[in-house]
Amino acid sequence: MDKYNEKRLRIMEILNQRQGYLSKIENGLEDLSKDVKLLKKDFKDGLASLAKSISDSEILKSTNDKKFDKK
Repeated sequence: MDKYNEKRLRIMEILNQRQGYLSKIENGLEDLSKDVKLLKKDFKDGLASLAKSISDSEILKSTNDKKFDKK
């Protein structure tokens, strides 16, 4: 009976250890998910800013072209 209890305790230790590893993995995945969401938002904001800059540049170019066409 003593060997049975030793094996049972060892199995419980291994299961607890693996549960700890799984918890760390789950926490890491949650952190990664948050980081991806932030990167996605930053990327969208960057694209919007770039599009606005291009649009502003095109407006200025168009305005300058009209000024030169009048001369």
